[in-house]
Amino acid sequence: MPIFLLTDIEKSTEKWEKYHSAMGSVLARHDALLSNIIESYDGEIFKHTGDGIFAVFEQGAPLHCALEIQKRFAAENWGQIGELRIRIALHAGEVEKRGADYFGEVLNRTARIMEAAWGGQILLTAEVINSCSLPQGAEIRDLGVHMLIDLGEPQPIYQILHPELPLKDFPTIRSLSAHPHNLPPQPTLFIGREKEVHELSKYLDDPKCRIVNLVGPGGIGKTRLALQVAAEKIDKFRHGVYFIPLDSMNISSIQFLVFTIADALKFSFYSREDPKLQLLNYLREKHMLILLDNFEHLISEAELLTEIFEHARRIKFLITSREHLHLKGEWIVDIRGMDYPPNGNIDEYDAYSAIQLFIQSAQRVNPDFNMTNEDRRSVGRICRLVDGIPLGIELAASWARSLSCSEICQEIEKGLDFLSTNLRDMPKRHQSLRAVFDYSWDLLSLKEQRVFVSLGVFKGSFTREAAEKVTGSSLRELTNIADKSLIRRNAQGRHEMLKILRQYANERLGENDALQKELYPAHCEYYADFLYKSESSISSNVSETLKAISLEIVDLKAAWRYAVENQMLPELEKMMKGLYFYFEIQGWLQEAEQLFRMTVEMFRIKFDEQWPSGDIKLLFARYLMRLGGIYRRLSQYHPAREALKESLAIFHEFNQEKDSLYAFNELGVVAYRLGEYENARDLHQKVLEIRTSMHDQRGIATSLNNLAVVAFSQGNHEEAKTLHEKALRIREQINDRRGVATSMNNLGNVLQKLSESKKAQELYEKSLAIREEIGDRSGIASSLNNLGMISEQNGDYEKAQVLYRQSLVLKEEIGDLRSLANTLHNLGDMSIKIGKHNEAGRYYRRALTVLLKAKAVPVVLDVLNSMVELFEIENNFEMIALIYFLIIEQTASRSDIQSQAEQKIKVLREKISNDQMNTIKEKSRKGTLENIVEEITAALSAG
Repeated sequence: MPIFLLTDIEKSTEKWEKYHSAMGSVLARHDALLSNIIESYDGEIFKHTGDGIFAVFEQGAPLHCALEIQKRFAAENWGQIGELRIRIALHAGEVEKRGADYFGEVLNRTARIMEAAWGGQILLTAEVINSCSLPQGAEIRDLGVHMLIDLGEPQPIYQILHPELPLKDFPTIRSLSAHPHNLPPQPTLFIGREKEVHELSKYLDDPKCRIVNLVGPGGIGKTRLALQVAAEKIDKFRHGVYFIPLDSMNISSIQFLVFTIADALKFSFYSREDPKLQLLNYLREKHMLILLDNFEHLISEAELLTEIFEHARRIKFLITSREHLHLKGEWIVDIRGMDYPPNGNIDEYDAYSAIQLFIQSAQRVNPDFNMTNEDRRSVGRICRLVDGIPLGIELAASWARSLSCSEICQEIEKGLDFLSTNLRDMPKRHQSLRAVFDYSWDLLSLKEQRVFVSLGVFKGSFTREAAEKVTGSSLRELTNIADKSLIRRNAQGRHEMLKILRQYANERLGENDALQKELYPAHCEYYADFLYKSESSISSNVSETLKAISLEIVDLKAAWRYAVENQMLPELEKMMKGLYFYFEIQGWLQEAEQLFRMTVEMFRIKFDEQWPSGDIKLLFARYLMRLGGIYRRLSQYHPAREALKESLAIFHEFNQEKDSLYAFNELGVVAYRLGEYENARDLHQKVLEIRTSMHDQRGIATSLNNLAVVAFSQGNHEEAKTLHEKALRIREQINDRRGVATSMNNLGNVLQKLSESKKAQELYEKSLAIREEIGDRSGIASSLNNLGMISEQNGDYEKAQVLYRQSLVLKEEIGDLRSLANTLHNLGDMSIKIGKHNEAGRYYRRALTVLLKAKAVPVVLDVLNSMVELFEIENNFEMIALIYFLIIEQTASRSDIQSQAEQKIKVLREKISNDQMNTIKEKSRKGTLENIVEEITAALSAG
């Protein structure tokens, strides 16, 4: 069993404040001296704690080591700072080792024992005494049983004595047992909450603060936090700290509250005089902290607290409640859930207090509990599902004996009733989350119950206006619900409800059909109107519009789904443009595809080509057209073309020129992506002519941009430059910020090809700045990729790799396969330059897999052209010839690489026989692109 030794410098804070410059060198000497002594006694330091160390002894002589530390530190000359007194604690027990660090309750208890020690003193436990031999001449003094600041079960504490120790006599150790109190031992270790403990400690030190109210929903951990703070502040209150639980008080009256307080303080009434007056007289000269727990059902009696602190100026109250007391002297601290990791993140997993609590609770019921990375993800999700509420975490962890973490997670998602336990040492009101919430529910008036249930209709945070319009709740009603810890205001000034409370509210709402029929349509209508109003600012103020939509996006998606499921066509029409814009600029293409496809399918199923009106058929076509645009962005070009052509036919049927132009424009982009350059040029030219006749400046700029992109791919770089410059000027004139960023980026591509890299870099950087400002994730990914190309050209491969990888992460999230493959292609090219040929092959193979899936033939040929260099290293001339013949045969090839391939074939004829060349050429003509690419990549792997 390992023995742990912890040290600390007594009054180190004072020394740092008084001798700041000297303490730096003193601490270095301190660390070196401890290291030498501990190593000489076969110990190992595994953690530095600021002004101390944590060491472990798997063997060796820890008690000899502790004595030597005290003797050596007392003998040292520490200069102007005077003596350096060291506090030492030793404890033993089984722990969990992760890497070079140790974890477990043994370490926490060691720290609490050390905090009870005085400088120069060595404290230890029976576990240590039973595990190692005493140094010669040493004695053990029994200091008695002590409750420590961690509020764990009281424990016998011992002190080691020795004639050579410089200090032998000390005051009573600094445990809770040295002070008057009635704080109950806690079965669990206190975890996290450092920020809250610091804040509450500061309040209790403030003479102006007399009543601190910890407010939060049931199960949030108010009681455990209050007890811990009370324990840590116990030495500040001469007459003690007293805990008074009020949950068992069934009768609400000042008289009963007076008797309850008196009983906890062990105060006996001495006459027939008014008991309240006797209590006030008793408290008058007392310096005391009184912790009143679960005060919410005694709110009407809160005036007693005011009377007490008016009569007894040194009494302070620490209160836990689900509601505000509404007292003038009340200082409110809102208590929230424990910290838990963001979605899917398992980095620094053990640093999150919610995770630590789950592990501790699970190991209580299953000592063998250990987690894999998959378990970590499940536990992270469990903590998110219960919003970090400690009771929810403990109830979930109580199932760790019977279920896997993944199964626990699944059960929580099914309903609240799973979060319960039959553990007998938990209060009845805490044996299930439903019981906790039912208790809060019973404290609400009928009107408040309706408001609370109605607010459950919101899926995310919401504004006061939304609450009023959707649920009819007034400001006062919202405030009342907030005061009862059922909703809260966040940093943006919006209201929000804990997910687990929303689940409870929705269960209650499910019992009220009439209220559901009223709320859900109102919710849908409100958010549809919100999106419709946002359309006017999309072009002029992209950044602010994005921010506004982002705040409402959870409810906007819920409203859309409700509109689809209930065929609310007017609302679907209002939401279409705004959500399409948002999903597209944010790069949430997979989700956009799901929602727009769901809407299109709803139209097909509901109407089955039997359209009741032209307006409804046109609405279907507009959704279908945008679905085609999403398919195009996802590099699904053939489904995109089908959807766009079907929508175009409907627009022609109803002479909808503006919609037709949009569809033609998208078809032009699809043609370009498929390498059909002449078709793409014709479509974009046709759209440009019509937009010019309509004086549609925004549309003209879009068409010029698209024509420039086609010209660039055909090798007409000067033409592309001229067209991009025209588009850029128009976009600057109409203040189209997103369009300006696009034109700058695309013009940069042309300038780079024309060997004007410096100008290209300036444009890329300006484009990136705009895109970051407005939140254009797809654009940001493109700009990062292009800046990576500039860094690569400049020979800064390390910076280029960073930029490429940043771009890659965004593109993978977005799902734009063609763009993703472009960055993989660039990484492959750069890997060849720096001699990492195997890595280059991996990038190329991955790019080709993505591109074949997207059927992006032109870019497939570009990547194959780059792979030639790898085959040249291997002298595999047959594969090189196959690539070049394929490029020549494919009409989707760029003209510049096609011309290059023709020249290279002439050179290869000197190295390969005519018969071989003819065989390879025939294969390039007759084989499918997929089969040829598979053969080429297999040859690369074999090489």
